[in-house]
Amino acid sequence: MELIDNNQIEATRPGHPVRVLKEENFAIESLIKNTILPKVKCYAENKVGAIRVSLIKDVSLLLDINKHYIKKENLLFPYMEEYGMSVTPKVMLVADNEILNDIKELKSSLVAGYKISDNLEIEANKLSTKISDMISKEEEIMIPNLIDVLSEDEWHKIAKDSELIGNSIFFNS
Repeated sequence: MELIDNNQIEATRPGHPVRVLKEENFAIESLIKNTILPKVKCYAENKVGAIRVSLIKDVSLLLDINKHYIKKENLLFPYMEEYGMSVTPKVMLVADNEILNDIKELKSSLVAGYKISDNLEIEANKLSTKISDMISKEEEIMIPNLIDVLSEDEWHKIAKDSELIGNSIFFNS
């Protein structure tokens, strides 16, 4: 029987940085998989201008993922490096930047409206995969490692500093 330690229990508390990150991840993944990808498919098949406009709004909303990444990069990565986990932040930083650039490119293509139907679905699916992969890395590698090493005081500092950055608009609780 696997025992759950107090740090894991504490991380499920409303407002705890781990819970906030996971709730943001859920909303981010939901936006891309349940809203953007179906609209992309519909637009690629029907080329209706109103769908394109709606997609532009949704992709603009997805750009707010940047707040999630800023919190991760500015508040969590320094602790990871301090505790000897320097490779993971470096890899994640590169992937975060790629994702942000891909979202910006997708938005630019939608705004321009030229010949996007052929590659739009492929690009949106690649973006969805990249985001899902990052979410998996955060939740399966980064968060468990941080739960193991950070003190309650460090988590409180992260929570307080997170307020200065603000939550992603995906955050609903």
